[in-house]
Amino acid sequence: MAVYDLDIDESVVLHTEDVYTEFGGKIDLILTNKNLIQVNKSFFGKNVNFIKYPLDELKTFKGKANVLINKSYSGRKQLELYFINCEKVFYFDKLFAANKWLDAIIKTHKERLEYIKKDKKSSIERKSIFGSVNNKVGNLFVKIDNVKKTCKCPRCGAELNGNKGEEVVCSYCETVVKIK
Repeated sequence: MAVYDLDIDESVVLHTEDVYTEFGGKIDLILTNKNLIQVNKSFFGKNVNFIKYPLDELKTFKGKANVLINKSYSGRKQLELYFINCEKVFYFDKLFAANKWLDAIIKTHKERLEYIKKDKKSSIERKSIFGSVNNKVGNLFVKIDNVKKTCKCPRCGAELNGNKGEEVVCSYCETVVKIK
């Protein structure tokens, strides 16, 4: 497990040693609430490196992860996972172990998608709340700018009233004046 460090919001759901890859090597397989981790081992059984497959990149069909179990030519049970960019196959000696992984991946994937959907919804709500606050603040600035001002008509000297930045027409000489 020391090869892969969990994210701060990541936890282990399932961990199995001695799973086989399509090339015949033994690996450790770790399912977290965010990723499927393949921990590769050396010939002597030491952890060498890992490959991370994000659960939200699993293809879905009718809202269900595209994962299935088949029987390989050698008689092992194979767990097939169909990701957006690749397909992965893992081999198990026992059917109950493969079924356990299948169920765990489907359940965790569903929970992950619900979490992402809920997070996006709350993000949209936060944006709309901040947007309405910004609009309120914007309106306050507009109200501050709409302060009543008085100035004199440059042509006849009459007193003109209006909002700052507004153009008014002098009622005496009909000169258009922008109030500053």
